[in-house]
This record gives sequence, C-alpha cells and structure tokens, in this order.
Amino acid sequence: MRPDAVIVIHHRAAGPLRRCLGDLARHAAELPVLLLRTAPPSGPDAVTDDEARRLHPRLTVRGVPNRSYAHAVNEALRTTPGERLAILNDDVRIGPDLLPSLCAPLHDPRVAVVGPLLRTPDGRIQDQGPLHRLAVRPLVGAGPHATVPVPWVAGCAFVARRSAALAVGGMDGSLRFFNEDLEWCLRLRAHGWRCVATGAEALHEGGASTPSAARFRIEGLRGGMQVAMRHHGPLRRAAHRAAVRLFAEAAARTGPIHDRATWRAVADRFRRGRFLDPAFGATLDDPAPDAGRPEA
Repeated sequence: MRPDAVIVIHHRAAGPLRRCLGDLARHAAELPVLLLRTAPPSGPDAVTDDEARRLHPRLTVRGVPNRSYAHAVNEALRTTPGERLAILNDDVRIGPDLLPSLCAPLHDPRVAVVGPLLRTPDGRIQDQGPLHRLAVRPLVGAGPHATVPVPWVAGCAFVARRSAALAVGGMDGSLRFFNEDLEWCLRLRAHGWRCVATGAEALHEGGASTPSAARFRIEGLRGGMQVAMRHHGPLRRAAHRAAVRLFAEAAARTGPIHDRATWRAVADRFRRGRFLDPAFGATLDDPAPDAGRPEA
C-alpha cells in the first residue's frame, strides 16, 4: 500500500529540496506530489517552479504564507485529496521501502499517524527526548516492517490518515515553531487514535530551514510551556515553568557567550510576566507585536 499523495513542505533550502524530489522521482514517480512553498524562490541557487516540475513527473506547486509549519501541514491536509497522505519536510531523504512501510500500519483503523525511524547525517538515531528514545529502541535493526506505538511522531516525515487528522482539527497553528507535532499526537491519542513508528529509516538532514534568530528558540520554549499547560497536571506544569525560568536565569549569566542574549530575553519575559507572548507576528518573517497578555 502506498500513500494517495506526497506533500513536500519547502522553505528556501534549495539543495535539500533537489535531493528530496530526486528521491521521490526514483522511488515514487507514479505518485502525485504537491510542493508547498512557504517563500517564493529567490537567489541564484533557488529551485524554480519549472525546475521542480522537471525533477518529478507528477509534481504541482503551490505557495502558502509562512505562518508556521503547522499551518502548511494543515493546508496540505485540508486541500489534498486522498485518505493516506505522506508529508515530508524538504530536508528528508527517503529510500524505496519507506512510503509503503509507513502506510502498512494504516490497515489498523485505530492508527492515525505513522513515522519512520529517523537518522541524523552522522548515522545516529534522531533524539526526540527520553520517552521517544525508549519507545523506538526496539526498532533499531528490526527492519522496515517492525512497528511500535510511540507517544508522538516527528512532523518532518509521516503518513497521516486524513480523516483522523481533520477530526481533531489538524496541527495547532498557534505553535509557530516546534512542538506542533508533539501536541498534535497527544491530542490524537486523547481522542483514541494511535501513533506508530516503523523500522523503515529516513535520513533527516536537519536545520535546513531553521534560522538561528533568538525568537525561534524562544518560540520553542514558549510552545513547550503551552503543551504542558494543556496536557499536564498542575504540578508538572509548575515544575516545567520553574525549570525553564531557572535555567534561563542561570544561562543568561554563565552560559556560552553567544547564547547569553537569547537567555536574557527568555528570563526577561518571565520577569515581565509575558513569557507566553507570541515570538512572531503574522508570519515567521515578522517581529512579534508589542502588545501581549500576562501569563495564565
């Protein structure tokens, strides 16, 4: 079984996109591929629409505002026909068995989303935290057809059951950068769906579309706090909040010199009671608005 369509979400990373579309042309030339651009092509190395269409025989191109990765995923889920949709970030490399292996667990009507065993360019299993690390450990070396339930699936590469995704409202677009995949899977599981990982491996080059600006790290911490507030009890929420604040205060004084300004900004948000203020404006290219709300 194969997906009904593949969606590739692309933000300016020309080299990774060429490699990703090349993999899809070799291993999934018969499948329709939608390239969702969150920025128009620019610069001498950019992949133009015409070049992208030459790289895959069944490719179409559409632009979406750069509001968040979750917004792009939701646009794909909302507008792409089919029940089994594969969604890839542009810096993911796939092999011949990946897409069929990701679709196979969908024979179980309770499974909503399936992800691969992700490796980094140096060959390590991509670290998504201790709970996820323990969950996927049985998959290492077990082959592409092995499966295990997981607490969440990384948003950079997965196959989703479209009806399940839409039933819970898709990813949360208010989580502007990071945490959207975690929160989505927690919500799916709360509604009775299963999240599964397979032993089929994919290479995640990583960082191709991730800027180094401080607001992206701030957004990751803010999003983590929002997830804790929605899905954890009061004690865990308080512990999470205290840990982030104490770490930020310490890192602002003693952390690596190049990181101290970021941690000072995090600590300052806590002191002003505005840690949950957005880190961005209307798009990820826009600065945050001055107005904010106090923490709840």
